[in-house]
Amino acid sequence: MEILTAQKLSEVLREPQVRRLRKVLTVLGPGRVAGLLAETLLTEQQGGMLTATGERRTVGGVFFQTVRQRVTPQERKQLFHS
Repeated sequence: MEILTAQKLSEVLREPQVRRLRKVLTVLGPGRVAGLLAETLLTEQQGGMLTATGERRTVGGVFFQTVRQRVTPQERKQLFHS
């Protein structure tokens, strides 16, 4: 089993925000992040996710939106408001 790192997430998601991915891994742990990654990839397979303006999100954008939807308010504050 491959260890999930911020760099690996960055490659899979084609997401340049490696520091933010590292923070997500630190706060949520690799097990939860792996589940969120699987959910993100499934969403992508099913056509992706749109922004509020109707544009298609990037894979990294889908991941971060999925994270926002699945974490507690306290975790969301740690991840996105610092």
